[in-house]
Formats: sequence, structure tokens, C-alpha cells
Amino acid sequence: MNKELIDIAIKCADFEKPDLHSFKEAAHELSLAVLANALDSGCRDVLRQCCQHPVFDGDVASKSARDTLCDMGLVVKCANHGEFGFQIATYNGLYVQKLLS
Repeated sequence: MNKELIDIAIKCADFEKPDLHSFKEAAHELSLAVLANALDSGCRDVLRQCCQHPVFDGDVASKSARDTLCDMGLVVKCANHGEFGFQIATYNGLYVQKLLS
């Protein structure tokens, strides 16, 4: 493990309420930390965009990065004000972005 991944894993640990933090939840958070560490800069840029508001297809920083994030389950396609062609971060995507910031 590199130092950045260790720092992210420590960041995702819940030290205040360890009794409420199940092993399954901790394992899921650690897997998201590993995923966060593996994202390239294009994916990080698109994820940052999609965490702020729904992003139109033409405005996304990288279409290939968007497709990668969709495959990972960090971003989903959605409708916005009755219009198709937008994407937004999932709960896991928001969590990964929080780890990266």
C-alpha cells in the first residue's frame, strides 16, 4: 500500500463510534478508498463535476471517464428538469469524492 492509500483508509475510518461500525461497512468503505486511489485525473475531474450538480453530456470533462465512472457505479445517468442526457454522482461517488477532497 502506498502512503496516499493508507491516508485515505485512515480518513474513512470512523473512530468516534466504532461499536456502530460493522465489519461489512468498514470493508465497503475500505474498498471505496482503494477505488478512490485508483482513479486517474480525468475520472477525478468528472466525479468532482457530478458531485456538484447534474452535468449535461456535452459539458462533462471527459466522456470516457464518465463511462468508466458509470461502470464503477460512482456516476449514473439521470434526467434533469424533464430533459435526458445528464449524469450525477451516486452515494458511493459522493463518498469517494469526500475521500479525495
